[in-house]
Amino acid sequence: KSCCGWKMPLLWLLCGVVLLTFIGRPPVQRTQEARVLETAREMLGRPARDWMVPHLNGRVRLQKPPLAYWICAASYKVFGVSAGAGRLPFAVAGWLLVGVIYSMGRWLFDAETGFFSAAVLVGSYLFFRHARLAETDVLAALFLTAAIYLIWRAAGRTAADDSQRHPQLCNTLSGLLMGLSAMAKGPPALFGLLFLVLLAVFRRRPGIVGRWVISGAPLLLLAVGLPWFLYVRTTAEWHATMADELDDVLVGHDHPGSALRYVPQILFAMLPWTLLTAYGVYAAIRRSHRDMRLAGTMLWCASIIVPLCFTGNKQMHYLVPLLPGLAVATGWVIRQGLGDRARVLAAESMKPAVDPAPAITLAYYDTVDVAPVTPRIVDALFRVMLIVSAAATGGILVAGYRMRRYLADIDFVVAIPLIVAIGAAQWIYRKRGLRPAIALYALVVAAAMPVVVGRWTPSLDVRKPAPDDIAAAIHRNAGEGPYCFYGENVSYPLLFALRQVATQAKTPEDLAEMLKTHPTLKVIAETKNGVVPPALPEGFGKRLDLQVEDHRIAVWQRFSAEGG
Repeated sequence: KSCCGWKMPLLWLLCGVVLLTFIGRPPVQRTQEARVLETAREMLGRPARDWMVPHLNGRVRLQKPPLAYWICAASYKVFGVSAGAGRLPFAVAGWLLVGVIYSMGRWLFDAETGFFSAAVLVGSYLFFRHARLAETDVLAALFLTAAIYLIWRAAGRTAADDSQRHPQLCNTLSGLLMGLSAMAKGPPALFGLLFLVLLAVFRRRPGIVGRWVISGAPLLLLAVGLPWFLYVRTTAEWHATMADELDDVLVGHDHPGSALRYVPQILFAMLPWTLLTAYGVYAAIRRSHRDMRLAGTMLWCASIIVPLCFTGNKQMHYLVPLLPGLAVATGWVIRQGLGDRARVLAAESMKPAVDPAPAITLAYYDTVDVAPVTPRIVDALFRVMLIVSAAATGGILVAGYRMRRYLADIDFVVAIPLIVAIGAAQWIYRKRGLRPAIALYALVVAAAMPVVVGRWTPSLDVRKPAPDDIAAAIHRNAGEGPYCFYGENVSYPLLFALRQVATQAKTPEDLAEMLKTHPTLKVIAETKNGVVPPALPEGFGKRLDLQVEDHRIAVWQRFSAEGG
């Protein structure tokens, strides 16, 4: 059936519902997310300068541009301070990105390719997980992908495609989007410029870059992305922060590693579509010398993964901007693998209304020639995916029992419907063929993601109390504060759960100075990764002691403050 008409807008709206389902349920465990949530919370009720110069736990934080903090704080103002409210604008950004990918797949190939590309993206593990976290990656992915889409539209799908409408407007808007990407995450905005150059070099058309410059896009990029950096450059913390960040990018003190680390991470990130993604990239590379649409898709992916390989830090969430390009390659290979009839329809949809000149005809039909995708291979890979998915669904019960030593209701709530749905996909595959079966599988995977990621996965951490539970225990045993973190460790998820600034005291001298101003100060000392806080001065009594796996959190208070 056609993917056009009212079906795609409805599916896109349902995708938004899926992305928002249980968005507030997973506890805030990641330091990266807690930094955004807490920095945004500390902006509330503060003057404009504190919105321009963000603070985290009372200290200036310039490691990231402020766009993520701004939209998170705006959401707090509307819905109140909570993890769900903080994550909401980022999930909306993920939802918009799904729409961009559908439009991109449809423009490059056809509507069905757009549908499968969007379905693969929303149903891939890494995207779904990080699109629902208050982190900068999904914002950068949205703005960067939209900018690349507009640059590509301005240049045309192929060298012979001059049918684009308003190409200069597309170029101009791409500059705006790259500026927003710079305000979301900084350096990844340059990936769009790299794609622009690679596209011009591959097509041997330097005019692509020239038209982009003449459109005013560079000025708009600088007008949006540069002022904040110029403003904070006047702060005392700027030079030290930039030196640390540059050293971290080049050397990678926090998460160093080889570029080969990204290979298994990409395979894991695209689950459960990994097999078809790998085949799609392979087939697209083989065909890219004859199909400029596929060549552009591979240049798109290369403009992101190649710079990441040369940075010092190697973290899995850095791959989020790469996922849209991989999703388009996967959607394309699925569409091409649906059989001869589907491929003929795809070619027919690309025919111009008026036959072009003979010189252009050869170039045009050379670009729409069917890629070396064997439907049997796609068919076989899908059957393997069904088998692996069924086994993984059974593994939900095994994992639930091994992690908790008992089976919970949520294990059966997740496993039984998935088994039934995968069985239905297998039955439809045998009776109706690949197209309806893989469409059903895509919808089932997307619908299951919020339950698996939002409810089942957090239920496995029974031995690791959530920061909200730890904060509640601290409040019960030590009162409402004020608090400070003592030593080298600061738990930012716990800091956000406390909902108050708990300034860090690294040494006994720092603590003594704080106690002069706040004699009732409660001290949170955390032992983590073998780093033990320094000894407390005389006169402190322990109010709480929690052992959380390899972490130990103790809360102390002076006897004099207790009246003892």
